[in-house]
Amino acid sequence: MPLSPNRIIFISGLGLLAAFWLVYGSLFPSTPVNLGHDYNLHYPNLLAGYFWVEQNGWFQAPWFSPGQCAGVPYLGDLNVAFYSAPQVFTVLAGPSFAVQATVLLFAAIGFYGTALLARDTFNASLAASLLAGALVLFNGFFIYRAAIGHLTFHPIMLTPVVAWLVLGGTQLSSKSAFWLRTLLVGAAFAVMFHAGMIHGVIPAVLVIIGLWAMLGLRDNRLAIQPLIILGLAAVVAGLLSAGRLQAALAFMSQFPRADYPLPGFVGLWDAIVAPFQAVFLTPPGAWAVEAMTNRKWSLGRHEWEYGISAVGLIVLVAGLGRAFIRHPIPHVSGARLIAAATLALVIALPIATNIYGESWNALLKSIPIIGQSSSLVRWYVVYTFLAAILCAPALDAALDAALGDAGGAGRNRAMAATLGIATVIAWSALEDRTHYLGQTYDGTPIQAAYDAVTDGAPVPAVATLTMTVSSGAGRFNPDVNRNNAIARGESELLCNQPMFGYTLENFPLGESFTGDILEEDGWGGLNIKNPACYMYPTENNCQPGESFLMEAEDAALAFAAYKPFPFERPARHDIAVWLNIGALLAWLLATVGLLVRRARS
Repeated sequence: MPLSPNRIIFISGLGLLAAFWLVYGSLFPSTPVNLGHDYNLHYPNLLAGYFWVEQNGWFQAPWFSPGQCAGVPYLGDLNVAFYSAPQVFTVLAGPSFAVQATVLLFAAIGFYGTALLARDTFNASLAASLLAGALVLFNGFFIYRAAIGHLTFHPIMLTPVVAWLVLGGTQLSSKSAFWLRTLLVGAAFAVMFHAGMIHGVIPAVLVIIGLWAMLGLRDNRLAIQPLIILGLAAVVAGLLSAGRLQAALAFMSQFPRADYPLPGFVGLWDAIVAPFQAVFLTPPGAWAVEAMTNRKWSLGRHEWEYGISAVGLIVLVAGLGRAFIRHPIPHVSGARLIAAATLALVIALPIATNIYGESWNALLKSIPIIGQSSSLVRWYVVYTFLAAILCAPALDAALDAALGDAGGAGRNRAMAATLGIATVIAWSALEDRTHYLGQTYDGTPIQAAYDAVTDGAPVPAVATLTMTVSSGAGRFNPDVNRNNAIARGESELLCNQPMFGYTLENFPLGESFTGDILEEDGWGGLNIKNPACYMYPTENNCQPGESFLMEAEDAALAFAAYKPFPFERPARHDIAVWLNIGALLAWLLATVGLLVRRARS
């Protein structure tokens, strides 16, 4: 009895995930040494989240953490991923397992979501859908961001699933299907936000709009429902993220981090060649960095990883070429013109935002979120997903066969897809990973602290402040392991906290010093910062960076032990929290109700 297409996709996915881990598993060792340098931010944050859950459970929100910088906002820090898969996995089995499980889980979501989208929405053949799924599975952006420690980008692999939910295979058949998809899309965007993928949400939306435009070109019809779903889903996501969003805005209002320049290419040719090379060939590297102006920071190799290999380029060229030969002059209509203009805009935006011009740059810097970025080359991931997904119909078009799996046409597609997938795996296996295997972060102290608490040791409350220096007290030293002080019950003053700047240029060190947190700082305060001052200074009658007062010792000790403490907050804080809770309960009831209704029908 032949296997059904769904079973073939499922079994093929398991095999490809095994190949994926054989190729990339060494980047995520169980003994967490030589990890990507940015894990020096996320491993300690995951440990702080675990300590909080151990002390308070999941339902008490962790607004602050004492584990770094003598005390900082936690949920208000958009680099933190507390309500996320990595944090859940950390609580279950530790940070090393969490990273491995997150990478595998979202790799699987990316593959299966792409295969579903290609087959159901783009009417691609089974073989072509598997090839598109493999291209997304092995894409360089996801795996090398994870390898370097940019853990917050893991939800980017939700993009194909979200695109399928938004676009559907056909016009949505019922109101219940419409609302169910809207709720699920809203939840997916909330997952992205809570995971800290702030700079990836706009590219994900651009991918979906680009795919919508492609369908408009194909069908000579612009479906309105997908746009309505996107708009309503944005409202759902905002409600499901209201509490944290309000906290983040409060923190960012004190530290907007808008003083970094946005780099860009001087010439249009370089701005086009760089993403083309990054997506289809190899990371452009040094020449691309040198071709950019207005840059303060050098862009490392991981900033140029977007590849789907030359397989994607070959399939796209062959497929588009064959399509133009068969249909050289498609019927021009208003719908197709709008779709073409929309697709052109989506394709142009990642290039345009990485071109430098004084007025243009000033405009970009004035836009929220974009203005807080230190580079916008991450928008090239739009090309990664658009190209990989488009490869499915392109392969079918290249083989000049009717869609379906009958006769010799099906065998030809299967052979071509198998060859393409094998080439993608080989391409990935032969890539130079020296840069990633030679990283220097050591997460073993964090893992050891997790293991100790799991075995029954008390949560190590912060008792002292420490300062890692190279020479001379107070000199900034970018020791990659400095945030590991949390594992020893210490809080690093020269911490890694991007909200204060990459070199802590905006960190209000104030009167804090190395030593016991209960020592007096000379100004009537304890030697530990009151983190509420970073978010609500007016309400708490303090300035960002000020310490707990001597008479607030009980609150300081509770904070140091990862427990809640009383602080003043504006009405908008409580309104946002209750709105968030109400939205979550309403979402659960509505989603379960719609699922039950569809199951019964």
